[in-house]
Amino acid sequence: MVIALQAEPIVRALPQTTDLLTLLTSEEQAQLAREKNPAKQVRLLLQIAEKRLQEAERLAAQERFNPALSVLLVYQAVLEHAFSRIETVPPGGRRKSAYRDFDLHIRRQLKDLVPLTRAFPIGLAADAERVLKTVTRLRFEALNAFAGGRILTHPRPKSQ
Repeated sequence: MVIALQAEPIVRALPQTTDLLTLLTSEEQAQLAREKNPAKQVRLLLQIAEKRLQEAERLAAQERFNPALSVLLVYQAVLEHAFSRIETVPPGGRRKSAYRDFDLHIRRQLKDLVPLTRAFPIGLAADAERVLKTVTRLRFEALNAFAGGRILTHPRPKSQ
């Protein structure tokens, strides 16, 4: 008896030079192109990222972990782009609000991201954990920017 397994491509990381537009659907690209306000672009990117997180959860629930990791890496890339886009928001209250919005979105998403990263099998767990660490770092940076200084630091690993 021969059992054939469908091989799913393994994507460990997206290239650093990946263009955001290649990661978005044509509809998402059009929405982003139509929006001229940088703060609204950030909000739109956060919504797109949330869709990717939900898609990764759905794939992981079906135990399709390789595609789930690929989608999770896209989620990370969209969030990194959204964070960098905040710098294009005019300084002052609007930029602070954009950092606050970023934090609030990420805080809600972390409630889903943490259990999702635990669901990955050992071979993929380290990559999923890197996504979680990156998202947490971005949240800390957004909170610090909102507060106007270095308020939060990353927790140090506990020594054994």
